[in-house]
Amino acid sequence: MTTLLPFLVFIHSPSLQQPVYVANPSNPPHGCLNYGVCADPVPTVLDIDNNLYYYSCPSNECICNNGTSGNLCADVTNKCDPDPCPNDNGGMYTCTNGVGNYMCECQPGYTGVNCENSEYSGVSCC
Repeated sequence: MTTLLPFLVFIHSPSLQQPVYVANPSNPPHGCLNYGVCADPVPTVLDIDNNLYYYSCPSNECICNNGTSGNLCADVTNKCDPDPCPNDNGGMYTCTNGVGNYMCECQPGYTGVNCENSEYSGVSCC
């Protein structure tokens, strides 16, 4: 007796698969830095064999947050220039620049955005 087995053919074709989108490997999710948003993301091939794509952002399409600028929002405005942290009374306060803000590292006994509050106010040393 002869048995006929069904003949199955599996065709692997990237064009038959749905594309899989992953976060942009450089600057997720769309390629704009410092949490900028892309106005017109473009699909870009990451791995054609596995049908992987990511969105990239063409130049001048990034919408930048306050404190950032440039084609990909890479330029951060230096909020520490001029230095807003006080340097009087021998204090050596450190200004740390952030995206759209800054932070003064206060000396012990001082608090506030610009280290303007002193726990020593009204205290006489002599």
